[in-house]
Amino acid sequence: MEPGAQWVQGDQSHTSLPIDITPFQSFLSTFPEELPPSIPTLAHLASSILHPLQLQSNRLTNALLELFLSAPLSLPAHFGLLRSFMLLSSQSFTYRLRGALFSDSDAYQPVDRGTRARTRARLGIKDERDIIAEAEDLNKDGGGSAKWGIGLAVGLSERGIWPPGGAELGFALRRVIVDTLDEMRSSDDSEEDESQTSEAHSEDPRSADLVVMEAEWRLGFAIRDLPTDEGRDEWLNPSSIAALDFLYLEYKPPLPVGALITSDILSKYQRIFTFLLRLLRG
Repeated sequence: MEPGAQWVQGDQSHTSLPIDITPFQSFLSTFPEELPPSIPTLAHLASSILHPLQLQSNRLTNALLELFLSAPLSLPAHFGLLRSFMLLSSQSFTYRLRGALFSDSDAYQPVDRGTRARTRARLGIKDERDIIAEAEDLNKDGGGSAKWGIGLAVGLSERGIWPPGGAELGFALRRVIVDTLDEMRSSDDSEEDESQTSEAHSEDPRSADLVVMEAEWRLGFAIRDLPTDEGRDEWLNPSSIAALDFLYLEYKPPLPVGALITSDILSKYQRIFTFLLRLLRG
């Protein structure tokens, strides 16, 4: 049956309104039996339009990859920095962080007794006042160990409140980052001197060093707000495994790199850092 033939021989009794099929018949009478060759086919469209678009898309992708992977953005260097600090792959940072947050033993540490008392405790020198104060603190828990300062550095427990704070703690943690970055820069300088002797070294040796230099003000410790749910009690207890969950590392990547290292990615890094910090305390 020809297209539209049903309209010629059809019965209009099934419709309530008459249908004027004259324009449709006029269109069919003038429509060619075969399409002219000038009308593009799907293969022609794919070869003339889609294929060039795909080539341009590949060129743009390669250009973006080269932009992010090379200096000055150096995306691999940013991920290497996150791995060194937030994943504790840097032995230097881990060692300094352990020294700033944790003590080497569970020995008695004087709380709220001033700088001289803390210095005598570090040196293992006790006078009569230290012995009396130690006995008083031990008797508070029925002869058990002191509540504050167990497995934690003196700077964290000296005020007798938890979570701790103050300029002394902030300065100590800041020195942990700065000293580690200084050591990383010195090691990068020595590797750069060795790489200059090789002609096959095509990448800018200062690209990673630039990321390390900017990390001094892009990377830092921060304190979370206290939770309002049931986890609040664990945060307020210095003997809890979650006692140090208030502390986290914050990183602010530059704007182009921030499109790839998003806040969701940094949140996952911070969760891993919190878990590793618990293991480091144990």
